[in-house]
Amino acid sequence: MADNGNADPARNKLLALADELVASLPTRMESVEAAYATLGDATWQQQEIADFYATVHSLSGTTGSFGFMRISQAARDVLNTLEPVSQSDCDASDELREKLGACIAALRQEVAEPKSEEGWI
Repeated sequence: MADNGNADPARNKLLALADELVASLPTRMESVEAAYATLGDATWQQQEIADFYATVHSLSGTTGSFGFMRISQAARDVLNTLEPVSQSDCDASDELREKLGACIAALRQEVAEPKSEEGWI
């Protein structure tokens, strides 16, 4: 993604940061999946939900800032699915687990093939 032919140092720095983000995406996705796994099969604890939410929120914001809007939106879909239960302990229904699992699978797919929007910089 870096554009070494451009003389604009600020732009080159942003492009280098975007390259670093892309390189970190597999690790960040592993963090999302690990945080999701901590929720377990029984009652979801509010702190574990909050940690999972924060991990996904960070991914959504960072990728959106660098023009990876499809990843950002897929992460936002996870957050929107989690939002109704994010403020307290809950017994997650099978329906919620299924929806969240589908959202995470979609996020995983977007992370595997990151595409930055034209004109983000």
